[in-house]
This record gives sequence, C-alpha cells and structure tokens, in this order.
Amino acid sequence: MYGSRIAKEGQLYDYEAIDRGAKGDFLMECILREGHIKSLRTYLEKKDGNTWDDSAVLEFLENTVRCLVNILFSGVAVGKFTTKGFGKIQVQDCKAMQYRLKSNASIRHWLYREASTCAEDAMYTGTHITPKQETLVMKVSANIATSLIVRTQGDNPAMDSTMLISQGDYVIPGSSVKGVIRHHTQYILEKMGLWEVWNTPNQEGVTRFDTLFGGMKKVNNVVTGLVKSRVSVDEVYIKKSKQVVAKPQTRNRIDRFTGGTIDSALFTEEPIWQVNSNADGTISIELEVKHCTPEEAGLFIIVFRDLWMGKLTFGGEASVGRGRIFGVQGSISYQQDTFTFTNETKGSNTSYAVLSQGDVNQLNQYISKLM
Repeated sequence: MYGSRIAKEGQLYDYEAIDRGAKGDFLMECILREGHIKSLRTYLEKKDGNTWDDSAVLEFLENTVRCLVNILFSGVAVGKFTTKGFGKIQVQDCKAMQYRLKSNASIRHWLYREASTCAEDAMYTGTHITPKQETLVMKVSANIATSLIVRTQGDNPAMDSTMLISQGDYVIPGSSVKGVIRHHTQYILEKMGLWEVWNTPNQEGVTRFDTLFGGMKKVNNVVTGLVKSRVSVDEVYIKKSKQVVAKPQTRNRIDRFTGGTIDSALFTEEPIWQVNSNADGTISIELEVKHCTPEEAGLFIIVFRDLWMGKLTFGGEASVGRGRIFGVQGSISYQQDTFTFTNETKGSNTSYAVLSQGDVNQLNQYISKLM
C-alpha cells in the first residue's frame, strides 16, 4: 500500500517473463501504394492548409519509416510493466532497404530480401535518438556502501535466501528501483509541505502525483480508469567480479511479539558486498521523466542529490543497514541543459556531487519552481 509500506492482504500475485538475453530475427515490410499517398495528401492539406505534391508526401512517408528504424535501433519497450524496465528490445544493426520496383533487378532484390544495387533504390541505417527537450534524463553511477540483497531462493539448500541473479549478473528489478524512488519522492513532498497539493485529485479523479508515477482514476471512491506513469527506470545489473562478492551471513531469528531472539533459530543469507571502491561505479541507475515540467525537474534534482548521498536504500532488510549506495558520477539532462556531477578528493577531504558541467544557478531555479 503506497504511503504505508504495508502489503495488501490477499493481493499476492506472480507473473512469468522472458529473461533478458533472448534473441530473434526481426523483419518488417512497409508497402507504400498510390492510394496511401493520395489519402495522406488529403489529410496533410486539410491539417496545415498548404498544398502537397506527391513527391513531398512520399518524402514524408519515407522519413516516417526512417524514424521507425531509429526507434528500433535505439531500443523500444513492449508489453507490460515497460516503465519498470520490462520489455526493452533493440534491433542491432537495424537497416531499411527501399525498393522502388522500377526495374526487374529491383523487383528481384525485393523478392529475395537482399540489399539492392540499383541506383534508384536506397538503404538507410538506424541512428540513436536524442531524447526530447521536455524529457528529463537522470543517470547515476554508484558504489555499494553496505551489503545488498534482493532475496530469492537459490540453488544452495544451505542458504535461506540469496541475491537475485539474471544471466550470471546480480540484478535489482526495475520495480524495486522505481518503488524506492516513488516512496522517497513522496517523502520529499511531505517534508516540504507540498504533499496535500500533489495528492489532491482533480475533476477527473487523478492526483498530480499519480500523473507522474501512475495510478488509478477515482471518482467518488470508484475506480474509473488507470493513469500511465511518466517515470521510467531500467533494471540494474551488477557484474560478478573480484570487487563484488557474495558472502554467507548467519543471523538470529527475531520473535516479532517480544522483540527478542528465538532460541536455536538461525537463518543464513548470502548478500553481496563491494570490496573496494570503483572510480567509475559498480552499479548504474537510469531514470527518465517524459513531459517533465520545471517544477518536476526541481523535485528530481532533490531526489538525485539524496540518491547520491546514500539516503535511498535498495533491496531488502534496509532496517539492518543493507542496500545503501553512494554516487561517484552522474548527470541530469533537461531541456537545453546538461548537468554533470563528480566527487573531488583533495588530501583527506572529499567533496561530493560537485557540479563539473552546467550552471548551478539554473539548478537552483528549477528547485525554486518546486517551492
């Protein structure tokens, strides 16, 4: 339950997903006919009031296909839970071959699905897409300061729980990352005295906080629909190495009624620990906010600061000190501004989250919009 950190009774659910690393072939064919050009020309002329000839409409359609190629090459999320890091696919070496079909050779190349050598045909190779200016992109590289565990039942019967693993790497699910950020965002708004404003529903039964992180439309306490989140995160993968090791830890079970230990009741877990600090960071957290307002940008700048300073914990058992991280490198991109942060060490003194690129006054302006 949001706000209480208490599970809803009887609301346990599970799902089955394809693990990362699955591969396959992708083929898409887009056939442009004369009727398509006429229909689109009528629509465009009605929309902007200008006159469009066939060549301009065809160029418009070709640019649309090129945009599709760029999207597939950069990566697109499909399926459910896409804002929690699920369903991201990417077509490597994505190319589009345009066949004019004006010669026998062009038709033959099209039938055999091969690269054309005809002068009238063309090939387009995908390029990475730059996020829109109204999209806020936050990236943080961090080191693990304490032990970390996302509990799962491993293959070792001697361990009650181990760290979650995917394709040989330790993993923090996107749902966990987003849940931590959502909870801390609410905490910030409460401390600033803004939670009531952000949690008041409008005429459609949607709160401003729900338009950011997703939620339900409620009118007279009746759910009328769902609101898609504008905040997206990626799953966090931690490479196994000499710097990140899993170590067993045996602890006493606690009697929840008395608060004392239970006699002869021990359990063993296997969290991960980072042995030495890494200048480039061991884990990378990425967050994206679509259609971000300056006020929301100020809110996530504060989240970025708290994340960097270790105020957010990830995984389980935060109450015993697990899951704390500290930033070493990071950046925030929004509108035309890019802010880059690093740690600076001079002698025995270390300055954290030092702005190495960007205008600090602009940062403060975004924060002042929130206030």
